[in-house]
Amino acid sequence: VLVNLEETIKCFEEGFAVFSYENNLDREWWASCQNELGNVYCQRSKIKGDSNDIEKAINAYESALKVYPEKTLDWAMVQLNLGNSYCVRQGKTLENLTKAIKCYKNSLRVRKQETYPTEWADVQINLAQAYYHRGLLGHSQNAEDLEQAIECSKRALRVYDDSSKYPERWAGLQKDLGVFYSDRRKGKKADNI
Repeated sequence: VLVNLEETIKCFEEGFAVFSYENNLDREWWASCQNELGNVYCQRSKIKGDSNDIEKAINAYESALKVYPEKTLDWAMVQLNLGNSYCVRQGKTLENLTKAIKCYKNSLRVRKQETYPTEWADVQINLAQAYYHRGLLGHSQNAEDLEQAIECSKRALRVYDDSSKYPERWAGLQKDLGVFYSDRRKGKKADNI
């Protein structure tokens, strides 16, 4: 798998050496390639554990966002990918999670429950995780972050409410809610667990 990822990165980089978005007739194609390059860097980071790959992914996603029209499905997808990258970025955890939350909220401006229910719910799940991890950092709004994590998970369950249709998502959300309630700062500990 790693060899294929290396070859993919090489091909993208060679292509970008020839085509920049300034001289490309199809700027959205260029942005799509940047998004895919970001995804490949994220995959390679999971395998190699190199934090530089996450930085390269963030740069690729930010390049794509300069081209995609705001509030389009492609723009929302890149916002989601960028948020995912900020969640795993090393250093300045509070700042990175805050950026991730902003990206997820941007994605939700397009991915509405009424029109894209499962995509909307998946962003809610990622947003819940970002709020939860930020809530554990002990900053001034940590109790509110944990409440937001619970609410995002409950919203996602409005879509993934059928355990026979979505068994993995449903079970994952139940587990997440159990963890979030056990770490909840509001209310009595006994009531939360």
